[in-house]
Amino acid sequence: MKRTLTFVFVLISFAAIAQFNPLQTQYMNNPMTINPANAGEIGYMSATLSARKQWLGFNGAPETFVFTIHSPVKNLHHNIGLIAAQDNLAVIHRSEVSLSYAYRIITPRVSFAAGIAPGAELFRNNWSEIVTNAQGDAAFSANDQYTRFTIGYGVSMNSEHFFFGISNRTVMGEPGGISDQPIQVFTGVRFGDVQKARFTISTLGRVMTKGYHQFDVNANCMLRDRIGFGVGYRHKDAMVAMANVRVNDQCSVGYSYDFSTSNLRSYSSGSHEILLRYDFGYTVQRANPRFR
Repeated sequence: MKRTLTFVFVLISFAAIAQFNPLQTQYMNNPMTINPANAGEIGYMSATLSARKQWLGFNGAPETFVFTIHSPVKNLHHNIGLIAAQDNLAVIHRSEVSLSYAYRIITPRVSFAAGIAPGAELFRNNWSEIVTNAQGDAAFSANDQYTRFTIGYGVSMNSEHFFFGISNRTVMGEPGGISDQPIQVFTGVRFGDVQKARFTISTLGRVMTKGYHQFDVNANCMLRDRIGFGVGYRHKDAMVAMANVRVNDQCSVGYSYDFSTSNLRSYSSGSHEILLRYDFGYTVQRANPRFR
């Protein structure tokens, strides 16, 4: 029975990693991962490193590690970024590297940006590590690997109290030919006093043309621009608790815990995610302060 469950889990994992972008709860603190138009948005160089352990309690459960760095180039109109990610799901391993470029138009009240992100993914499938009931099963006797090329693109609009963005990604290469990933729509409002208490309510929706859809709704509060906390809900998947601490004007640490509300809750103790962020500057005027 254990072997059967393991095999089913691997198949589910393969379907997920083949079709969808890696899941991150703290996307508000790492916005370039959902839209290349967000590169350089805070107005200076910023780097993040995050680690996510999903569905604890499962052997080979998903885990994701992401490094990002992005910055304006010479001025706030031209911006570049880099994403390096590693996903592990049971015997399936995915490595990704992508570059981002965003052009931003800034007015006194609002900024508009368009971004593009070419990249590549390397998949390594270690099928021989799967234990099956049939000895010498040819389907799982050899490993394989392949490379896919990707192109992400998106637009965004930001003001002091409102933000909106939409993005998508096209994947080219084996085994599925050319395919589109979910369209991601990100929007929210922010209000309050930065020096006292600032509130942000946001939602991230993921929609596929074949009917798949999922959305996150989050509410966050930042006290005196130093300590933040929040809650969220991921449709048919999890309830989320988040915390964020700004150690100083340049360094912050974030943590989130996902409590599963799906059928997995009987087998999983939840998902953990930690994020480290370092801003290389904080005196430059920001194009939009919503991610600070």
